[in-house]
Amino acid sequence: MKKIFSILFASVIALMAVSCYPEDLAVFDTSKAKAPVLGDYEVGAKAVTASFTAGSFNQNFNKNVTPNHFFVITNVDNKVVSKAVTTSNKEGVLSASITSINNALVAMGYAEGDVVSLTMRIRASMQTNAGDNGRNGFVDSDGTIDIPSFEIVFPKGSPYQDYTATSEWSVIGSISAYEMSWDKDLEMWATEDGLMHVAKCVSLKAGEEFKFRKNQSWDVNYGGTFGSLDTPFTVNQGGDNIVAPADGLYDLWLDVASESAWLSEAYQPYPDHKEASNWSVIGSLSEYGMSWDGDLPMLTDGTTHVAQGIKIASADEFKFRQDKSWDVNLGGPFGGLGSDFAVTQGGDNIVIGAAGVYDLIVNPGAGTAQIVETMGGGVSGIIGGDEPGPEPVVVKGWNLIGVNGAWGDGEDIIAAELDGLWTAYFRTEEGTEFKWRLDGAWTSNYGGTMAALGEPFAAVPDAGNIAVGPGFWKVVLNLKDEANPTITVSEGVVWSLIGGFNSWGGDVDMVQGSDGVWTSPETKISGEFKLRYNHDWADNRGGTLVAFGEPFAVELNGSNIDVAEGTYVVSYNPATEQVTVTNAKKVWGVIGVNGDWNNDVVMEEVMPGIWMSPKIEVTSPGWKVRFDHGWDINRGGATKTELEKVGQFAAAVPNGEDLALTGTFKVVYNANNGTIGTLGWGVVGTINGWNGDVPMNLASDGKWYSIPVALTTADEVKIRWDADWADNRGGNMAAVGEPFAVEGNGANIKVPADGTYMLVYDPAAEQMTVTKAYWGMVGAFNEWGSQPDVFLLFNGKAWVAYGQTVSGDWKLREGSDWGNNRGGVFATGGTPFTAEPNGSNINLGDMTNYSVVYDPTAETITIQ
Repeated sequence: MKKIFSILFASVIALMAVSCYPEDLAVFDTSKAKAPVLGDYEVGAKAVTASFTAGSFNQNFNKNVTPNHFFVITNVDNKVVSKAVTTSNKEGVLSASITSINNALVAMGYAEGDVVSLTMRIRASMQTNAGDNGRNGFVDSDGTIDIPSFEIVFPKGSPYQDYTATSEWSVIGSISAYEMSWDKDLEMWATEDGLMHVAKCVSLKAGEEFKFRKNQSWDVNYGGTFGSLDTPFTVNQGGDNIVAPADGLYDLWLDVASESAWLSEAYQPYPDHKEASNWSVIGSLSEYGMSWDGDLPMLTDGTTHVAQGIKIASADEFKFRQDKSWDVNLGGPFGGLGSDFAVTQGGDNIVIGAAGVYDLIVNPGAGTAQIVETMGGGVSGIIGGDEPGPEPVVVKGWNLIGVNGAWGDGEDIIAAELDGLWTAYFRTEEGTEFKWRLDGAWTSNYGGTMAALGEPFAAVPDAGNIAVGPGFWKVVLNLKDEANPTITVSEGVVWSLIGGFNSWGGDVDMVQGSDGVWTSPETKISGEFKLRYNHDWADNRGGTLVAFGEPFAVELNGSNIDVAEGTYVVSYNPATEQVTVTNAKKVWGVIGVNGDWNNDVVMEEVMPGIWMSPKIEVTSPGWKVRFDHGWDINRGGATKTELEKVGQFAAAVPNGEDLALTGTFKVVYNANNGTIGTLGWGVVGTINGWNGDVPMNLASDGKWYSIPVALTTADEVKIRWDADWADNRGGNMAAVGEPFAVEGNGANIKVPADGTYMLVYDPAAEQMTVTKAYWGMVGAFNEWGSQPDVFLLFNGKAWVAYGQTVSGDWKLREGSDWGNNRGGVFATGGTPFTAEPNGSNINLGDMTNYSVVYDPTAETITIQ
């Protein structure tokens, strides 16, 4: 029989061959090996470097294995040892940092402050330095690096001080803090020689997974098995996902040359700032190639926000902004290093005026900022993927420019429009000048000469700036008579919205109508907010929301108004002291979760007509979905127990029963076929940016059926459980309609031709079928196929669509193709009629809100 020899790197070098003869051993013979030759070396303050001539193995097995070369400590205080050191190898020069040597000695039992005599050699090994066992499978150099007095001293301050270059490597994974699901990357920094890489202050939760990859591509990606903090572990091409050990902030280190990585607790000069902030720094920052077109990340403790280790040139300018949007941005005159200075909404660009590396700190609630020389920290931001990049400044309509010296693009003070009147408010501590301009550009602009406060004056195209003194001002551009526009400046009188949605800064101004009621524009709000007068807390209003669309009482210094996330219009009637909150965006939501019948869990339309909630934990029975936060349109089940398992779909019944399914899941409402269910297995791929899974239905036959999806030959898809890469399936498709094997982390699935397909997953057989054997409605309602068919859902026995309202003639067809279609003669609701191939068009007369059931076995259609 054929003898098979191999080397087991992690434990024993000799592995007994599989044979029917007496067992032989494959033993590394050092007499045949050629040792590496040590060349010139240098023991520096930061690292030990050495040139060398590579060694070779010359064994009768594993002849194609390329030796790994690294430093190894062979003697400490005249005691023979064998301890590998984390080493980089670039162009025939080995390099190990003093910190790496310290780490190796500490791992051997020595302590910081110890002074030892040590000897190092170069090792040629079948293993990496991280996997070295110090017993066999290697040969060491004869030449030695002798360091007679080596003190174990770890450098104080930032461990990032040598990591000043942009890295071509990045971190990708499923990391909740950054809403990453293998769809975007975290940046890394590199040493100037490109040997070492670090991702700074990365927030991880226990069990979350990640890998390192090059150039944001899967062509080169490294993974491995984490051991313990500060201890290198082997990583290799296509290796396992790296699993975070516990919740925390970590620095992630990568040494590509030695194929090793390690995790350490993040260096935190601001230890209370542990959360990723929705505030960022934007500006003209030459070091980062930014010209008001990118954002630098910040960390927060909930009150202040800090960007660490930012390189600033003397001519650089910047501001702070929220949610990468100009809606809320803060700036102001710089007040000196270490001193608080005022920042205001739309304020001046911040100019330090001296080159250096700084930490930039802002407190939006207090309206202050502070700049200090850097403490040496940093934080990795998101690059690539589907993370929204720096948002372009989109300014529409007529707005003010120039207030408090802010004349730059994107620094307009946004005005509100009502019946041809554009109104804006601002506060200035000193005199200022301004103009009106259209759509954030100078193509159309108005200036003029003010005669007196409160009196209209002519708005003249391209005229001079309008000047005012200190105060709180209201400026109105009247365009009702476009041939005779006017401007009026008066003392400001305005109510505005302020709250957590804008970090309690950057008021959203309301507009007063002829009835005296103040009304806000459509505003995205989540959580608590209040109303205040003239941007001042001296006069504010709060209260308790009763129901959307219904007025409720507010009072001076009342409680914060609390709403679920959504887009709202808020109105305030000072005469009655009442506020009304109205939903501006019509959405579906889940209501009744754990007994909460007041606040909807807002759903997102992930595909046309398909709404999906975020993941929710339901611990007690009783929930349904409703439209526009109201009860006029709601959906439940035919019975309370209609849904028994995650992934099942059933008829979404108008005013139906509260559903009793409990667990942790995403609720899905499919308005196209009138079904309600939860996400189990879903389709993900290039069709949806590898995010926003297309739900599959668990049918009574135990198989999972996707809705039909349009795919091209360039598309790649897989299925995964619960929108998480921890459990996914892929494989190599054979032919349309033919089952093929799938496996965990299998290959991406591709189709042979452009078209619309349904994916069917059989978990019992671990097989997938990509098929066009799905059925849909086609007729006059969609111009007989010029628009997509209404696809039916397969429940394991029949094809069904609920809650249909289409009128006129229609038929059923398979695979969006006329090659196989069904028609017939409808008689009465609830009575099956024959489904005839190429049969007559079906017409239900004036019947509305019905369900369609096609039984392919009995070849009947039932309308009910």
